[in-house]
Amino acid sequence: PVTDIENSGFEEAVPGSYDSMDTAVIVSKNNDETITFMNIETGKNYTLSYTGATTIWDKYGEAMSMEQIHEGDIVSVKFLKEKKRLSDMALYDGAFTYTDVTKYEINELTKTFTIVKEAFQYTEDTVIVSAGEEIEMIDLNEADVLTVQGIGTTIYSIAVDKGHGYLKLSGDEYFIGGWIEIGQKMIRPITDDMLLVVPEGDYEVLFTNGGNSGTKQVTIDRNSEVTVDIGDIEIKEIQYGSVIFTMNPSDATL
Repeated sequence: PVTDIENSGFEEAVPGSYDSMDTAVIVSKNNDETITFMNIETGKNYTLSYTGATTIWDKYGEAMSMEQIHEGDIVSVKFLKEKKRLSDMALYDGAFTYTDVTKYEINELTKTFTIVKEAFQYTEDTVIVSAGEEIEMIDLNEADVLTVQGIGTTIYSIAVDKGHGYLKLSGDEYFIGGWIEIGQKMIRPITDDMLLVVPEGDYEVLFTNGGNSGTKQVTIDRNSEVTVDIGDIEIKEIQYGSVIFTMNPSDATL
């Protein structure tokens, strides 16, 4: 008799079985237990499903979990092409990785990405990801913290580990011409209709002008704009007095 499993066409995944191999960049980890890759030779994207039979390794052959794999990682993959099923994935042992990158320069004319003083090339196919989504090179900001990965002198992926948002003020008439201090990161003069680019995170923001000051707790989310109303900061009238000097001798100069 034909069993229900046989009748359903179900085929159990066999660990280690594959017919294709690639070196690729992880573009996205999807909610439907699939991963989208970019082949570094062709620049083409493709998506593979994974199961409990999929094996994952680090550069040293130690087992990893799917949670330890991130967008932007350069990996060697083995898969069943027709079934679009991922069999084996390992971090590519020939790749370089720079983490916590904050000092970098981008030359779009020569497609050069310089980290400190070391120059690398990037291409039209370089994967740039932020919060699980692909972005463009122009979307990067000097406030961002990056992980950069590549092979040789070519950058194949840039991942934004800590991005930026935007801070705007309302009710700021009194404080225009004064100063805004955002945590320990930024001090800027307050101008009319200002819009500040700020690294994502939680901050105590200090406002000062003419002897008055006030603070606000502000959360900056990635790629979002927050408006802070400072119209409720108490403004105290500045008191002025006078000093009279009596000079002796009378022709002395003060």
